[in-house]
Amino acid sequence: MGTLASLVFVLPLAWSVFRSLLPGTMVTSAPSRADLSHLSFGNYTGLIRNGDILHYTLNSLLVAVMTAAATAVTATMAGYGFARFRFRGSGLAFALVLATLMVPFQALLTPLFLEMHSLRLTNNLIGLALFYTTFNLPFGVFVMRNTFLQIPWELSEQAAVDGAGAARTLFSVLRPLVVPGIATTILYAFLFSWTDSSALWCS
Repeated sequence: MGTLASLVFVLPLAWSVFRSLLPGTMVTSAPSRADLSHLSFGNYTGLIRNGDILHYTLNSLLVAVMTAAATAVTATMAGYGFARFRFRGSGLAFALVLATLMVPFQALLTPLFLEMHSLRLTNNLIGLALFYTTFNLPFGVFVMRNTFLQIPWELSEQAAVDGAGAARTLFSVLRPLVVPGIATTILYAFLFSWTDSSALWCS
């Protein structure tokens, strides 16, 4: 059963790769056995030689890495704060963070563009990474807060008894225990940024 389910996903991918190895004149024609004698990497070499695909790929990779790193660091600290500290309005603040998940992407484009323009971050890879970080933070904060809530409170109390402050407790005691949450945040932010930025260069 698992093999059949895998074929559902693998066969379309294999078919796409096969068609990409055919000359341009044969891609749109009906498939036949003769196609097997015309396979080549000409489409790929031509794309690399005549286009800027490597430059765009590097840009997407840089933006995705910066977005993942910024989202992971910020979401980890925010999730730690929401999970471990009780302050007036903390519940309302977290609810507002979650509420931003329901705001349409398009509704924030204009205000974010105006803010980035005022900061001179338009036409800039760092600005684009900060832009994507904005949209990934609510989900990241949600994941990291729930991750920290799964850790027994006694660990933080024991670290405090030994003289560790909040920052030392986070980085030395709790950080190894929240690696799965951090990995989820990084992966989600990276894929979001990679997919969207790749589409941006191709448009």
